Amino acid sequence: QAITAAASGCQAALAAERWLSHHDLAVTVSREEVEPKAAELPQPTTTATEADFSADALWQGGSYALRRLYHESPKPLLVTYTSPSCGPCHVFKPQLKRVLNELEGAAQGVEINLEDEPEIAAQAGVTGTPTVQLFYGKELKKQWRGVQQRSEVKQAIEALL
Repeated sequence: QAITAAASGCQAALAAERWLSHHDLAVTVSREEVEPKAAELPQPTTTATEADFSADALWQGGSYALRRLYHESPKPLLVTYTSPSCGPCHVFKPQLKRVLNELEGAAQGVEINLEDEPEIAAQAGVTGTPTVQLFYGKELKKQWRGVQQRSEVKQAIEALL
């Protein structure tokens, strides 16, 4: 940092660089790779159909999966309403998936894309993203609007188990 600041002409940084060099404390730092590795892009959730729906999957997408799990699953159901243009959704969804993984199949999740299925969101009274609803036994137990702490969502699910 001192060298970078010294290159900009900062007097304190120049003095620090001289002092470090005079006392043989200056160390050359280099990186093997100049560019950092690209982050893995999140994969979009595929919309479940009758042909590829799985009653045991931890996370699925679409209204078909929502209807089937809502009516048939004995487990708590986490319904997440998102949209591709929702920045916070891209941060929150992996956290919700992590909660479901930590619960080792004790709960399931469904993602509803508001742009693809606005009628589902309207029926649920969802007006913004991200919105998460927790159902158990066909009853809405909890609803969160906006990004929440992962621990809060996990505790709410665990309270139902």
